[in-house]
Amino acid sequence: MSAVLNKYRGTLVGALVGDCLGANYEGVSSVIPFGEVTDYTMSGIKNKKDPIRYTDDSAMTRAICKSLLDQKKYDNRSMAVEFVKEFFKDPTRGYGQAVGKVFERLRDDDPEDITYPARCQFDGQGSYGNGAAMRISPLALFSKNSQELQEIACQNALITHAHICGVNGAIIQAIAVYKALHIEPPSLEPYNFIDHLIEVAEKIEERNVDKRSLSGSPSLPTRPFSYAGKMKEMKELFWQNDAQETGTVVETLGNGIRAQEAVPAAIFSFVLKGKLSFEDSVNYAISLGGDTDTIASMTGAISGAYWGVENVPALWKSKCEAVDEAIVFADRIFELHQERI
Repeated sequence: MSAVLNKYRGTLVGALVGDCLGANYEGVSSVIPFGEVTDYTMSGIKNKKDPIRYTDDSAMTRAICKSLLDQKKYDNRSMAVEFVKEFFKDPTRGYGQAVGKVFERLRDDDPEDITYPARCQFDGQGSYGNGAAMRISPLALFSKNSQELQEIACQNALITHAHICGVNGAIIQAIAVYKALHIEPPSLEPYNFIDHLIEVAEKIEERNVDKRSLSGSPSLPTRPFSYAGKMKEMKELFWQNDAQETGTVVETLGNGIRAQEAVPAAIFSFVLKGKLSFEDSVNYAISLGGDTDTIASMTGAISGAYWGVENVPALWKSKCEAVDEAIVFADRIFELHQERI
């Protein structure tokens, strides 16, 4: 297996196993002792007879893979069709109520503008949840360059999450995966990695300022939220030697369902623990508590893109649902990408 294909497989399998394992702790609002997490992921799952089910994170990731492979290109309407199919095939995967309503309107109304149902939500502000970011990793594998990736990640996010924080979170997560794909272990430099994402975030946030309100919802900060600013705070955690204090990390970055919390938490889990091993980064992401399946899935995608599938624990690959399918998706998207370049 080529090194690049190893990374492609690692991206999708990493996202999948992070989702499956993190789901066990979803909704635990406080931090979880790291040892308790590793007891579960490294030994507690050994006796499970049935595969550990994936959630909506992986269901929507599957939909993106299916659309890319069916169309041989990026097509937003096809993406929406696949999301709807995947949702109604099994709506018990843990989808949020808001995104379920988007899919109902897409199915029942078949609007000419497929972003319209999402743009209508939350008094016209759209959702700022992490649902667009959690599914975005296949686009990092498909894209020819960073600019194309930013454009299609934005389009994909707008199908379900029209708020600028949801859109920008998806773009930043996609770029984090893309960047990790192009770094060979063990050469990860955390500060350089974060600086690259800060640069990307600053550029997209500059473009957004005149296009749309960055806040406007009573539940959001009164000042515009900035992913670049949040990642600068992330760097401070390292400088202050507070990175090992999980409570401090959660207090600074958050661990909730908002993209502005989940995306920084996932990136931090990778840059803090990803240099050690794939499993350390995912276990750490779960230990942050909160929206554990999504944060661990996004961490798994970044860390898997860096380490490759060969470094994903064999136990995890044997116990989680649909790993073989994720590998097939990765292989076929790799072939598609090779054709495109």
